[in-house]
Amino acid sequence: MLRGLLLNGQQVTPEAVVKDYPDSPEGKLGIARFKAECCLKGLALNGQQVIPDAVVKDFPESLEGKLGMARFKELCCLRGLALHGQQVTPDAVVKDYQAARSVLDLARFKEQCCLRGLPLHGRQIIPDAVVKDYERGGWLLEKAIFYSRLALNARELNSGYLDNQKVLEAFNDVPGDHSSRQAEYLMERLKQPQRYDETDDTQDTIQQTWQILNSVSIKNDEQRRLQCILKFMAMQYQLLIDHQSVSAEAVWQTITTLRSSFQNVRLQFFFLTQCYITNRSVDGRQIHKSQILKCLQSFPEGSKLRYALSRWFDRCSAEANIMDELLFKRANAVPGRDNDRSNSHAVYSVNSEKEKAVSASIPWATTISPAQNLTRVLKQALKIGTPFFPDQQVTQCNALTLKTLEIIQEINGCYTGPPIVITGSYARFLQNRCPSFNDINIICATEVAARTLFDRLRALNTDGDADIPKRILIWPMHGCQEIKLPKAYNVVLREGDFATKAMELQVSVDSRVIHGNVERLSVHVPGVEKSVCCLSFAEETRLLNDTLKHLVDNLVLLTKQLQKGRVLNIPQTILFNLPSTTEECIYGLLMRSLLTLHKAKQFIALYSEEKPDDWPDQLREQRHLYALTEELQWTLRSHAYRDGFEQSVNRWLSTTAHVNDYEIKRKGFIKVLLAMMCPEQGWVNSTQ
Repeated sequence: MLRGLLLNGQQVTPEAVVKDYPDSPEGKLGIARFKAECCLKGLALNGQQVIPDAVVKDFPESLEGKLGMARFKELCCLRGLALHGQQVTPDAVVKDYQAARSVLDLARFKEQCCLRGLPLHGRQIIPDAVVKDYERGGWLLEKAIFYSRLALNARELNSGYLDNQKVLEAFNDVPGDHSSRQAEYLMERLKQPQRYDETDDTQDTIQQTWQILNSVSIKNDEQRRLQCILKFMAMQYQLLIDHQSVSAEAVWQTITTLRSSFQNVRLQFFFLTQCYITNRSVDGRQIHKSQILKCLQSFPEGSKLRYALSRWFDRCSAEANIMDELLFKRANAVPGRDNDRSNSHAVYSVNSEKEKAVSASIPWATTISPAQNLTRVLKQALKIGTPFFPDQQVTQCNALTLKTLEIIQEINGCYTGPPIVITGSYARFLQNRCPSFNDINIICATEVAARTLFDRLRALNTDGDADIPKRILIWPMHGCQEIKLPKAYNVVLREGDFATKAMELQVSVDSRVIHGNVERLSVHVPGVEKSVCCLSFAEETRLLNDTLKHLVDNLVLLTKQLQKGRVLNIPQTILFNLPSTTEECIYGLLMRSLLTLHKAKQFIALYSEEKPDDWPDQLREQRHLYALTEELQWTLRSHAYRDGFEQSVNRWLSTTAHVNDYEIKRKGFIKVLLAMMCPEQGWVNSTQ
């Protein structure tokens, strides 16, 4: 009934379920638990919605009843449901678990409070306290699972982030086989966005995950299912398994060998949908919409699962078609195109010149082949700051992005601290005033504000048994105060069995937005009820100019400090993230400076797209941006370590093989950065 399945061709009603429970203590407990499910899922019983007050009354006074009531109150607390007209507090849940004498449930609830930022007895629960609770009770599996959640949510333990090895070792300390959980954790790490980082070990991680799953002599269906998903990820990221590439045919063959179940049929559905949306063929044949609809018919008619998957497919295919419509409307390549997008191959031939033009304007995409999905190229163009189709209005947000903007405004309305703001360039993009934006979307003045946002975003996740799995992944990007590089986070929401990226944003923690009594603007974003708080574009440029000025003034000084042996951890440098010599430390500083210079040139490109918002402020910051960009470029060109830096980077470029698109784009981007140090290339001409 809870899943909307038919019994003897008819829907099962809640009243029928309640009637079938026996008149016994066990039956009464079962009814209470069932009513709790109805309440949480919004189902009516006897024509009325089941409210939390009614559920609590039905739990018996037995120890099992007290435990059931405590677990229900926990869900009310975590979901913000009122009981007796008041919000259920974490303190009240703790009291109920103590009455039920369930120490393990209490420890698990403390973990949830820790991850969600909920205070207990007026204090935030730190991860170290949760770990001690698990260790004290001897619950090593819960401790290992908690380790994995800390790593995937960018939470520190003992003032440091957990790496893969520590998480895997925690599972190894637990008796029994936990290869599936280890593989699931590593696969979640694989879903983090790649950021052109030298320390990226995606290939090693995917092979390690494969070996973990293969190490089990007798595999269950879950392990086979994970192997299937891992093969799909290898195919998607163009990575190798056992030194061999993975084709769509290999993934499909694995899917069809899984035992028959709704979960595995759901896997077929997501695979076919991914191939349909990305125009990927299987056995040389394009996937058509009719195949996906036939797959949906495998689920019971009228079931919640079938309804949820149908809605998800409609939304995803509609969003994917936005970029296709851009191309078709601009080029008029295929008049009378049908709804199945089966004429997509015609697009590549008719628009080959357009694709070449787009690719040429994107430093990271210069080697993309015509056989690849043009939608990805177009999305990349809109992402990195390249002017593209300025007269074309684009739907900028999906429902999840709009929900995130609403959450930000709710937080700003409830807290007295500095507001969470979106950047000026992103605000213009959301208003359809320009077709591009820079890579930082949201700025928080404090770490507390960022954590509050993350806690609210995690509420977008669905239950573990949801029809469409969802997962928020948060990945830290370390900052460096010595070069005014703020700490940042990548936040990705993925959904479906194959973890389709539903939303991605970056959150920067920058205290500079507090100072100077900076005026903040409110802009209307279509689809968001309240006006969205944002920095002006002039203020966003001021922050960048502040960083540029600092590098111009301190680059030589920082170089001398590194020469004298100062340890300076400079992150996000693409190369030289693990320096072994003084020279490599200095090369990392130069690479980080080039990245800032590249961002400045992206801003110059943004300024060229339209007239400024606020003439006095924006013209002043624009003039500073031009002057500081030129000054930093000449500072880098005259740097004492420039020749050695160029030789080292060119040596890496000539000796590093590129086997997939990611590595090709990474090398292409590094070439763009290196070209900015060439004296024969004008700085203004390198803004594209």
